[in-house]
Amino acid sequence: MSIPAQRGARVHARQRAPSVDLVRLIELLTRAISVSPDPTSKGKPASWPLFDYDARLKRWRVNTRGVLSRLYSNDAFNDEFRHGDDRGFLRDVVLPNRGAEAKMGGRVLVERLPDLARATTELKEVIAAELVAACARSGASLTGLVTDDANQYLSELARNVGAIFRDEMAETNLVPIQFANAERSFAEREDDVARLIAAVEEVESGDWLRCFEKPVRRKLALGGLQEDEIDGVIANVQREAARLDSQLVRFLNFLDDEALARVRLGVTFAIMTATCSAARIGRVYWTTSASAEP
Repeated sequence: MSIPAQRGARVHARQRAPSVDLVRLIELLTRAISVSPDPTSKGKPASWPLFDYDARLKRWRVNTRGVLSRLYSNDAFNDEFRHGDDRGFLRDVVLPNRGAEAKMGGRVLVERLPDLARATTELKEVIAAELVAACARSGASLTGLVTDDANQYLSELARNVGAIFRDEMAETNLVPIQFANAERSFAEREDDVARLIAAVEEVESGDWLRCFEKPVRRKLALGGLQEDEIDGVIANVQREAARLDSQLVRFLNFLDDEALARVRLGVTFAIMTATCSAARIGRVYWTTSASAEP
């Protein structure tokens, strides 16, 4: 008989929300756009330019493998994106155990947020310069990317892929419908075009925390707590509600999302079960139906 191991609880206090160093990634990606003059990379993917023009096929190629090869071989990328304290692409995140998966949401690293617009602008400028350089190498012109007759080009494109291009207005028939009275005879139901089964959901749009406060006050008062003590408890609950990663916020989000989703799923299954049961006996009673107006 195996004896279960005695382990203590692991407590983790997080001061900052998980974040990603997106600015540094954009900066390193900007450096990897241009081809390195390193002669040792000749003939390897790291020597491939981002843009290339095939004159025979009149086709532009966007080669991302060359960019990624230069990025992955960059010593700065390998060093700065190694996970550690105050470094790496993911910041302030608890890595999952081996064999487990975790989804991380967060924000851009706060310290680098002002540099995000600058880094993005530099990346766009480098891409534009690389495209101009590709035109100079191949003798191609960017005007070849546009056409005066879009219909002719789309027809040729459709013919090459075995499709049919139609340049005419699509026709749509609109049929007005209305919700018919449920108290109708069987003969009147013969002309129905569709039937609708629905459940009405009413969700209070008020503040969950404010609704939660009244029963808590009443419960604490029945427990013998004084009014100032109750105010202290309510104030502490309100402070917890202001923290994004607090247990109270997770509970309120559960009420807004998962709890209602479970109720909707249960109602949906109940409707489907009732419909199947009625279909087995050959008589389906519809409470609401839709019919076409003459």
